[in-house]
Parts: sequence; C-alpha cells; structure tokens
Amino acid sequence: MSLPNPTTRLKIWTGISLSIFALLQLTSCSSKHEFLVSSVEPAARGYAKVNRDKNENYLIHLNVEYLAEPERLDPPRETYVVWLDTKEKEPKNIGQIHHDKHSESKNLKFSFETVSVYDPVRIYITAENDAAVSEPNEPIILSTGKIKS
Repeated sequence: MSLPNPTTRLKIWTGISLSIFALLQLTSCSSKHEFLVSSVEPAARGYAKVNRDKNENYLIHLNVEYLAEPERLDPPRETYVVWLDTKEKEPKNIGQIHHDKHSESKNLKFSFETVSVYDPVRIYITAENDAAVSEPNEPIILSTGKIKS
C-alpha cells in the first residue's frame, strides 16, 4: 500500500482538523451573560456562564462581586438564591450562593456552580430568608437579560 501524495495528505489532515474543530465547537458551546445593573445593589456586577455537557445538561457558573452580605440588606435576609426562568415558564430554584471568604480580595465576591436539566431563559438572584423557597421574593437583586439558546 502506498501513501497518498503530499497534496492529498494535506487535504485529508485539513478535513480531519476542521471536523475536530467543528465537533469541539458543538460540544463546548459556551455563552457568557453579564448581569444588568441593579437598582437594589448598584455596585454589584458579575456574569453567568452557561455551557452544555456531553449529557445535554446545562452547566451554570456565576461570578458576582461587590454584592453586600444579605444580612446588610433592608430588610435583612439570610441568603441569596439563584433562579432560572425556563421555557416551561416556571421559576426554578437552583441553589444558594456563598461569599468567597477565602478570597484575598475585599470585593465581596460570590460564586456559584451547578448543573441543570432546564434550558435557562434568564438567570437571576433574590435575597431570601430560606434557601429552600419555591417562589422568588421581590426584589430581584441581579438578573441577566434574556438568554438565547
């Protein structure tokens, strides 16, 4: 068996490389969504990243800074809860965020990661007295705009 000529080999490798690149783009599709400026916490800023995993779940990662501790709000609250608005139109409580106490920074950093089966339309944060609430309380502290899937 003889090897293809150099031009043919280049075309084969180019085709394989493009196929691998396209496959990686499909499996690691990531989107970053900045939180909108909050009227409740105007100094707070951050973003939500949404990725798909190999099981078609949604990997959600939040980074927020300059967000006051919930007990400093008026009225004081116990925790911050992260919510998803979904295509099913029902808000989903996907967990609470915690202050990064080990951070060298004094920027009141919060982070959060979870996996969800729900396709997020919007991600937002509320201040709650119980992390296990099933309906979000007003006001919404931070929110992304609409997330296109």
